[in-house]
Amino acid sequence: RQAKVSPNKVVTVDWGNNANNTKFNVDLEIVAYDRSSLLRDLTDLFATEKLNINGLRTVCKNNKAFMVFTLQVKGGNYNFAGLIDKIFMVSGVVEVQRK
Repeated sequence: RQAKVSPNKVVTVDWGNNANNTKFNVDLEIVAYDRSSLLRDLTDLFATEKLNINGLRTVCKNNKAFMVFTLQVKGGNYNFAGLIDKIFMVSGVVEVQRK
């Protein structure tokens, strides 16, 4: 639609052939009810998904764990929706968002 209204403002973008091989970091914020083995269950999921964990910050308050995982993902079209769905299947997880 915008191309029809202002064709002079449209810019063609080429991400190149290397976009799918590029690795980049993404932060995922997870809130879950604190329980034994919660961290292990999440790290096992990331290992199964072949994701490197480059950082982790966690705080427990009022029986909830507030975690921010810095994950290394490969490719410009990574399926975050699928990953987030899998995180929600971990027992006790109540909130997941990409920061």
